[in-house]
Amino acid sequence: MKNSPTICQIVVSEALSNIRKTYDAIMLYHYMDDILLAVETESSLSRVFDSLVAELQRYGLQIATEKWARIGSPSRPGILEVITDWPEGKDFGMSPEEEVTRAEEAPPYNKLPEDEKPYALFTDGSCRIMGKHRRWKAAVWSPTRRVAEAAEGQGELSQFAEVKAIQLALDLAESEKWPMLYLYTETWMVANALWGWLQQWKQSNWQCRGKPIWAAPLWRDIAAR
Repeated sequence: MKNSPTICQIVVSEALSNIRKTYDAIMLYHYMDDILLAVETESSLSRVFDSLVAELQRYGLQIATEKWARIGSPSRPGILEVITDWPEGKDFGMSPEEEVTRAEEAPPYNKLPEDEKPYALFTDGSCRIMGKHRRWKAAVWSPTRRVAEAAEGQGELSQFAEVKAIQLALDLAESEKWPMLYLYTETWMVANALWGWLQQWKQSNWQCRGKPIWAAPLWRDIAAR
């Protein structure tokens, strides 16, 4: 399983199947070895969690207790936090008369010429609650080098980490004087910002509807590259 994400996904899904059938009112998601459980009440959480642990152990799966994390606090319907104001309208990209000069859509990584793959970087960011603190981590991965660059801190959300990862990738490419850079991200927000929003924000002095855009210092630095 360690060397096969597909097998890992299938085995963990099978291990969780009885929990999903027994507790059909819960929210239970997993991606390979990461599991997210959400329930309505505190008492339900303890009961379902104990059953979940027992079921995983029954399948012979090892549980890393040091990675358990309880995220957030009892909530209610509605907006809990406004992260940022993004551009509105039907077209989030550039207007027809504008040209994409700095960031262009790249082909899939496996379609890149072999001599250009060393200039491809994959970025990601995440956040977790540790005690009373929110900690984030940004990472950049180079498939050809099999090495990663990372940065971490506290007090910010995962969206901040996603943007910080782009900054890390640009730092790496500039320090080594790469002739080109292919950035691969799973975040639509980052992709749309690179393709068009940055130009709009720059023209509006890094504001949106009269308010400073979220993470403006990071975006300004990225736009200046």
